[in-house]
Amino acid sequence: MRRNPEFVKLPFTALLIAVSIVLNYFLGTYISIGGLTLVKIGFQSVPVMICSLVCGPFYGAICGFASDFIPAIAFPVGPYFPGFTIDAILFGVLPSLVLKHIKNKKGVETIISCSLIVIASIALFFTLPQVDEIKLEGGDSIMISSLLKILIPIIFLLVTSTYLVIAFFTSKKSKGFTPLDILISYFLRDFTVRIFLAPLWLYQLYQIPYAVSLITQTLTSLITMPIYILICYFLLVPLSIVAKDVLNSIYSKGEVIYTKILNGKPLKPLFF
Repeated sequence: MRRNPEFVKLPFTALLIAVSIVLNYFLGTYISIGGLTLVKIGFQSVPVMICSLVCGPFYGAICGFASDFIPAIAFPVGPYFPGFTIDAILFGVLPSLVLKHIKNKKGVETIISCSLIVIASIALFFTLPQVDEIKLEGGDSIMISSLLKILIPIIFLLVTSTYLVIAFFTSKKSKGFTPLDILISYFLRDFTVRIFLAPLWLYQLYQIPYAVSLITQTLTSLITMPIYILICYFLLVPLSIVAKDVLNSIYSKGEVIYTKILNGKPLKPLFF
């Protein structure tokens, strides 16, 4: 008899919450180019994304909430602000909630990805004229010239489109998660919640101009996203094999198939 998938999700979620909290404080690195420290890469969001994709939106929301709320209360480094907890919950909800309905539909995934890229590019195009200087996470600042205000949205559009093309052609309609699945999951996170809600919270908390935060969040995503996608993909490949029943309980269109043989013919799950 197979184990009920629901009995696996809760302990796995608890494990990922613990991993996220540990990563938040003990593992992180900065990316520097030309002597400028551009962004800090923190890996605490990776367990939340994995929990969302493997266990579904409900457990993803729990993982996102706990991974943000527990450190904020137990190890405070500043005032607690619930807006960032809302962001973390949405990080855990959106990927699996959307992917459940579009998985293995490359055309739909591509259209949604293109739409998110265009939205983010338009946001950059209209906010850059309002900013003359942006401050990097490492403390350095970069002056934004008139030429850069035109070039940055174009470069952003070209680079993110390249990410999409690579993900599209390296994804096959097969069992398990594909690079395109992971890409659209991060597009949903970074080009909706992160670039629109996070700047609002930063303005309310620290009075950082909305346009400045939006530009910083968008460009940070451009740099860090490939790293997160690769990490998630290579972690999810073995998990897709081990947790087939759990994944089928989320992504299969009908009932989960527990019987391997019917009338002498093998039954295959729809997705995993």
